[in-house]
Amino acid sequence: MDTALAAGANGIFGTRVVDLLGAGTDEDPVSGVRLADGREIGATWVFGGDGRGSVVAGKLGLEKERTQRGELAFSYSYWSGIPVEEPVLTLQINLDEMLYHGPVEDGLYLLIANGEPDLAQGTKPERERKYVETIRRFPETFDPKLLEGAEMVTEVTVAPETLMRGFFRKPTGPGWALVGDACYFKHPGTAQGIGDAVEAALYVADSLSGDGGNLDGYEAWRDGKAAEHYDWSFAWGRFPRPESAEPLFRGWASDADAGQDLRDCLARTVEPSQLMSQERLERWFAPA
Repeated sequence: MDTALAAGANGIFGTRVVDLLGAGTDEDPVSGVRLADGREIGATWVFGGDGRGSVVAGKLGLEKERTQRGELAFSYSYWSGIPVEEPVLTLQINLDEMLYHGPVEDGLYLLIANGEPDLAQGTKPERERKYVETIRRFPETFDPKLLEGAEMVTEVTVAPETLMRGFFRKPTGPGWALVGDACYFKHPGTAQGIGDAVEAALYVADSLSGDGGNLDGYEAWRDGKAAEHYDWSFAWGRFPRPESAEPLFRGWASDADAGQDLRDCLARTVEPSQLMSQERLERWFAPA
């Protein structure tokens, strides 16, 4: 926000956008927004960077398309007082639950529990109890004794499966465009949301910066970027199946190049089809 303001943007804080000016059609393009305090602000373009529950998308009546669902619930919090021997992130995957943990900024440590939908249900004390109990079931990669000298500095945040269902929306039209989770939503199991949002914002800005700029190619660009990674994210958003998970994980662990490709796939420099090549799959799933 500071960067935008320093570059000359005007910021209006403390009130919300509640409606659009214009219907977003060729006959009546979007021409601004209406705020909760009654003010109307005109604009050549209105961008909805307002998340999966986008007000902009809702006012335009945009339907969710190509929907998918996962199986996991998430529960997480930030901790202080957990010693860090080396700055690495660890993900341990079991058949019915997972634990992701590692150091982040400001000397804090992030612990994310993934489990059955029940993990995110119940009263606040019940959700916290289930979160800590899940963490303690992963002593192979996180010593539960570390919690005794640590402090949970944020409340436990839960994300039920229903909040992690994927979709696409029409991304642009006369006078408007969507970016980030408002535009399309992948499962957070592959942690791609913020990268998608920044990349889409850069595409939109670059496309409109020149004379006569337009977003005619935006939908095709987005679909090309999402083509493999949307399905890939929901493969990570489901519990592993023994008949498929064991050969895959053994393959990734025993093949150094495949292991690096897996990490690079999560960093979006390798496509899932490169990681899961026909040659590798045939080799990993071949009878002993």
